[in-house]
Parts: sequence; structure tokens; C-alpha cells
Amino acid sequence: MSKALYLLLFPGVILHEFSHYIACLLVGVKVHKAKFFSFEEAYVKHSMPGLWESLFITISPFFFCNLLGIIFFIEAKNLMNYYFLISVVYYWISLSSIYFSFPSDQDAHNSLQILLDFIKKKVLIGKIFNRIFWLLISPFFVLPIMIILAIILFFNYFSFLRLFWLIFVVVAVS
Repeated sequence: MSKALYLLLFPGVILHEFSHYIACLLVGVKVHKAKFFSFEEAYVKHSMPGLWESLFITISPFFFCNLLGIIFFIEAKNLMNYYFLISVVYYWISLSSIYFSFPSDQDAHNSLQILLDFIKKKVLIGKIFNRIFWLLISPFFVLPIMIILAIILFFNYFSFLRLFWLIFVVVAVS
């Protein structure tokens, strides 16, 4: 992404990272360092989460940023006739928040690695009954999560899909 576009949409970057930060707090994962905006890298560095915590932290921007984007969009529409400048700022925050609602490839990679480690431990360690159980249930458990992570990566790699999502949300809310 170009620096100009990044600068133009920086509220979405901040809200994306803030959603990871809030998710860490909600699931009890210790945050070591957070950088909410930077041209090089914005991030939230935290302790190693468990599987469910990792998935929650990974997908939190999708729910948090879309929800905030919708709220700001609705408020911008309501304020348009009375407070034009505030309305424009609200639209800006709304659109940038929705654009950056998809978790990054690093987010998805982290969750995928934790998922694979979780399954390896369940299948390779422990009593034979537990190992067989996890071996049999893994496709039903792992496959949906991997599909969700693949969709996240797909939207992250192709900016035009983010734009389609942005248009979809705006049309749906309008």
C-alpha cells in the first residue's frame, strides 16, 4: 500500500490495532507493546495466547472496525445537514475503519500456526483414546477455521476486494 493511501486512511489503521489491543485485554493476554500508527509497521505485541484467544484476537478487527464503521457512517448521515465538517470527519473514520477491518496476513499466520501447534499436541501427545479422538475430529474442527483464515488472507492480499466490501457495507447501511 502506498504511503499516501496509508496516510489518508490512518484512522482505520489505528482502530484496527486498537481492536487487537482491546481483544487482548478481554481474553487476558498480556500486551507488551503497542504501536497504533506508523508508516513502517503498526502492531500489538503480546504474550503467546491459546488457540481460542488467538482466534479472537485475530478476528477482532473485522467485528470491531465494521461495527464502528457502521456507527460512524450512520451518525455522519444524521449530522450531514447540520454539522457538515463533523459529518465529513465521521465519514472518513467510517470508511477507513471498514477498509482496515480485515485482519492482516501476519494476524492470520499467527492464528494458523497456533492452530497447527494445538492439533499436533492433541494428536501426538497423550493417551491413545484422546489422540484418536482429536485425529478423527480435526477435519471438522480445523477445516472451518482454515477456510476463515484463507478468506481473511484473500481479502488482505487483494485491495479491490476490500473496496467491494466497503461498498457492500455502505450500500447495506444506506
